[in-house]
Amino acid sequence: MTNWNNPQLTSTYTNFVTEVKDRDTDLATMFRDISGLSNTPTNAIRWDNTANRWKLWNGSAWVELTNTYALTGLSTTGNAAIGGNVTATDITASDEMRAVRFTVTGSTAPANGMYRPSSNTLGFTTSSSRRLTIDSSGNIGINDTSPSQRLDVNGSARISNGTTSNTVLEIGAGATGNRDAFIDLTGDTTYSDYGLRFIRNGGANSNSEIIHRGTGNLLIEANEAGDIRLLTASTSRMTVDSGGNIGINTTSPSTLLHINAGGAGSQARIRLQNSEGSAYLGVDADQLRIDADTHLFRTESGTERARLNSTGLAIGATSFSHKLHVQGTARVTGAITASGGVAGNVTGNVTGNVTGNATTATRLQTARTIGGVSFNGSANINLPGVNTAGTQNTSGTAAGLSGNPSVSVTNVTASGKIQPSTGSGTSDGIIWAANPGGGSGDEASIKYYVESGENTKLKISNGNDADDDIEVSAKTVTVGQSAGTVNILGSLLLGGSPLASSSFTKFTFAAGSGTGSTRTHTWTKSDYSGSTAIVLIWGGGGGGGKKNFGGGGGAGSNCGFGIFPLTELGATETITIGKGGAGKSGSDGDGTSGTNSTFGSHVTSYGGRGGGGVRAQGSTPFGIGNNSSQAARDNFAYSFLSGGTGGQGGGDEGGADAIFGGAGGGGTDNFGSGGAGGTSLLAGNGGQANADSTPGGNGSTPGGGGGGSENQSAGNGGDGECWVIIV
Repeated sequence: MTNWNNPQLTSTYTNFVTEVKDRDTDLATMFRDISGLSNTPTNAIRWDNTANRWKLWNGSAWVELTNTYALTGLSTTGNAAIGGNVTATDITASDEMRAVRFTVTGSTAPANGMYRPSSNTLGFTTSSSRRLTIDSSGNIGINDTSPSQRLDVNGSARISNGTTSNTVLEIGAGATGNRDAFIDLTGDTTYSDYGLRFIRNGGANSNSEIIHRGTGNLLIEANEAGDIRLLTASTSRMTVDSGGNIGINTTSPSTLLHINAGGAGSQARIRLQNSEGSAYLGVDADQLRIDADTHLFRTESGTERARLNSTGLAIGATSFSHKLHVQGTARVTGAITASGGVAGNVTGNVTGNVTGNATTATRLQTARTIGGVSFNGSANINLPGVNTAGTQNTSGTAAGLSGNPSVSVTNVTASGKIQPSTGSGTSDGIIWAANPGGGSGDEASIKYYVESGENTKLKISNGNDADDDIEVSAKTVTVGQSAGTVNILGSLLLGGSPLASSSFTKFTFAAGSGTGSTRTHTWTKSDYSGSTAIVLIWGGGGGGGKKNFGGGGGAGSNCGFGIFPLTELGATETITIGKGGAGKSGSDGDGTSGTNSTFGSHVTSYGGRGGGGVRAQGSTPFGIGNNSSQAARDNFAYSFLSGGTGGQGGGDEGGADAIFGGAGGGGTDNFGSGGAGGTSLLAGNGGQANADSTPGGNGSTPGGGGGGSENQSAGNGGDGECWVIIV
């Protein structure tokens, strides 16, 4: 057995060598095997091959190294496996370090590592800067040393996915009760808690909200050519497409606002409501419907012109009790039929025939005399020497023809002048015997009288029937002066055909001044007498289109309409007359749209849209029509004053008819003969469309659309006109 106290200074040379050899042998055995040793110093450490671990000699036995031992400057180039606790100021590993758990107590930040900056807080550093913090409440801060949330990131963050599986960010999942879940976006110091919030309120069927704060805009943008859609119940309800069109219940809007109600029988309706009531604007099939208790027709400035309610239609009145009530003067160029009779008084002159009898009137209100005989309508008058035997006495001297004698002669020859009395009275001027063909109310006269100051009028009148004419027979007839105005009160015939009728002045494109696509006139109020001006005006009709598969007809112009007291009009008003659009010629393309016409700033008529491939919609009182595949509009709201729609190209479709507006031109295809132009009750008709070698027909004036063409020039639109009627 080795005596670990030897060798000593007193050992002999022989014993010294033996004692050193014994120490070396036992020392080697200590690192090879723990058995067979004796005289071992206390606290010696040996390797136990059987237990495969280090053991400590406590003076009486080898025991496990289960306690903690401080190792200063421990370093190994291989792997180190330690089964107990390891306490160290710094542990540095160049590769991998594993442990069941780490307990960090150091408060000094390492350059790259983990430390405890404060009680119950862990910090992780790189490049001597703390990058991640876990505080005592479990909050984790990335680039934030004082996290206030479970995860607090100071800076940008990214969630990446290098696989084909879904990438999911769940907020609020896994809780056991109802709660709010939201994302707050903060971009300023004014709204430091949030500027934009996405929130799901707590509860199974609660609200979801997007809350925007501040006076800036909340923008929802599809940056590329994509649509924006809003859905409910997995169904698209509203679409904003890349062109700016908005569709409600349609994903393919074709206009700025397109509302689709669905299948047949479904109405697309817009409800307008305030606290006092509501009204509806809707469409069913091709019918536009306006549902309201009262319809008010007002000018842009807010002046009411007409009113429609359950009682009827009133023009110029707000309180009425009949189906049609006109407050002020009105003109009807056609016949008026009152099958139930006329109730009440008729005040003023009646021009034309009155058929029927008065219910109660049998005598004149004021008696008159005929040849000195009193007459009030209650009995017939017999004149001696006229219809009964006797002599008719006259007063005055017949030789001088003074007074009012009755003279019957066959011929009158005068070497000087014949000078009848001036004035507009019933006995002034030259007056012919009444009713030469029987009946009543027929009379003819020539009267010359003063209107005002030096302004005089020569009035030639004949009868009250539609067939009562005035004929002027000469090679050349001059009517009016260069700056004068002709007012026609009856029917004026030129070559036996009516030239114009009604009390109006007509202003045309051809007679106007200026150049280009418009002509101007000046209307002077002092040239007219009366109290009310009725204005009807048409822009130029659209020119027809030319396509190799068949061009579409041009659209008709709408009829601009206005009724104005003369006191509301200026001393002069500038009238602009638009020109009809040119039909397309040469290469294929759309016809030119007609130009607008205006009566001062009071009334505007929009030129008709030029024809192309699809239908050119007629102009309305609200603007020029669009090119659309929509069929011609035939309901009251559009057709009463609007222009007719041009026939569609690619098919022999006729132009749409109109009432007051210009009619549309016909469309054609590459095989047929072309559709006919539409007809208008008051304005110009549309031009005939033609295929192959025949040009399209021109639209009529005013405002008719030109016919389309396949191979030749398309028809031009009719020029505009303005009619001013004074009553």
